Amino acid sequence: MPLLPYLRIACVLVLSICAVGVEESRKDPEEDVTCLLQYSRQEHRTPGTQSLLEHLNSFGLGSGLWSGMDETIDGSGLSLLGTSSPSSHAKLNHFEIMGLYNTGTNLLHHLLLSNFGSQLSMEATDATPPKKGCLFWKHSSLSILKLKSPNTLQGCNGSVVGLAMIRNPLAWLHSMHRQAYDLNNCAQRENWLKIPCRYPRGTPQHTLAGETFPNLQTIYTKWTQDYESLASFGFNRSLLIRYEDLVMDTEGVLSQIASLANLSLPDGGLAQVKQAVHPTAIEGHRDNQREVAIRQIQKKSYLDLFKGSALATACAYLDRDVMHRHGYTDCDAVM
Repeated sequence: MPLLPYLRIACVLVLSICAVGVEESRKDPEEDVTCLLQYSRQEHRTPGTQSLLEHLNSFGLGSGLWSGMDETIDGSGLSLLGTSSPSSHAKLNHFEIMGLYNTGTNLLHHLLLSNFGSQLSMEATDATPPKKGCLFWKHSSLSILKLKSPNTLQGCNGSVVGLAMIRNPLAWLHSMHRQAYDLNNCAQRENWLKIPCRYPRGTPQHTLAGETFPNLQTIYTKWTQDYESLASFGFNRSLLIRYEDLVMDTEGVLSQIASLANLSLPDGGLAQVKQAVHPTAIEGHRDNQREVAIRQIQKKSYLDLFKGSALATACAYLDRDVMHRHGYTDCDAVM
């Protein structure tokens, strides 16, 4: 029996568990895509060589993760995440990570695995159909799940820790215009900021398939409002995390999660994090992927997409109150 297919699968799983990210390929914007298992027909892109010191300074994670994009592991476009089960002596804590595309859910997943892997239980929910026991696709609409598949959320009030990711809405729109997976049918068209978006057949949350929203901004607002009230969906323990905080204060966010879930910090503290938050520790190797992401946040480079009237158009369909609750003020200039 040929061993090559099995060796290939094993290599993909090892790469995923070790949290070595690969830059995501961009796909043809005219391509009609139905997203299943975050699948897209993409050309293979060989990642650039990264030194060991840069690798450590980025927590060992690649640019596809730090950018917040839903990265791919191999040329097929199939996004594979590692799973973890708690050790025999650890208290069972199941983590359910949630968030829209390109909000840093993969980054959070890999950080949890690399720092707390032996203490937690976590499924790879990139393409999980809804199941009773609080197991669902991480990009699901909680409101639609509650309405159409309420059994899915049963059990979320037990040992489950809900972690929801959000991102600056204009930065999120920028990332979606680059790659929106099964929402490319609206995110990469003319007038993309004000046309309806429909989730296609094949969407892992089957109750979401066929649902149409007025625009991308409405999707952002509705999902964010759900995450603001995770307790109403059954989560007794939950945390809403801004992508910007996860990138810029990684140690602080992971410490919050550890406190919430009663996890023990790694021996000697979050060593990988300390290397990342002290750029002077390794002279000459400061241009690592985490620092690139930090600079992009600080420079607000995403605003380059919104020239002329585009900023006003984007902001017209965003909820300013929701933005303000999370410290996002980019739309204030066009109020």
